[in-house]
Amino acid sequence: NNCNYMVTACSQTGQQNIDQYDLSAGTSQAIDLGTACSWPSAVVYASVTGQSNLAEFTIGGSGNQDFYDLNNANAYTIPMSINAPTGCTTITCSISDISSFCQPNNDIQTLPTGARVNTDGTAGLGPTAGTMQFKAACPQAYIYNFDDATSTFTCPTGSDYEVVFCP
Repeated sequence: NNCNYMVTACSQTGQQNIDQYDLSAGTSQAIDLGTACSWPSAVVYASVTGQSNLAEFTIGGSGNQDFYDLNNANAYTIPMSINAPTGCTTITCSISDISSFCQPNNDIQTLPTGARVNTDGTAGLGPTAGTMQFKAACPQAYIYNFDDATSTFTCPTGSDYEVVFCP
């Protein structure tokens, strides 16, 4: 957690229980998945209630590849990055002032958690004026449904990743 405030970070795989970590500014938490892990449809996020931006992983995916992305289609809460090992792509999405950023062309809802939701992102519309505004700010992030071509990354299974809040 590089934020200057505490972040409640959570991780969950599939429908399993949510693991929650209260990370004070400057602290971290390691998650050891073991050597023969399969962590399908797993997420790391910065909120217990509501939706927020997600660091999504499929560990041990097809072709001995891990798949990962930063998903802002549901919402954006705080800046995040996934630091990947050498030879793989590190991805970041950092919008410094989301309240000022969310202006017309965006169909925005504010969740009780404070996350901002661009409802065009999950409407199945593909790119819209609102989602393209988010895409311009975070070109590596998954911004709308079916945004796979520029937003899903791979790395060999067995790689180590670091999810950073406020990179």
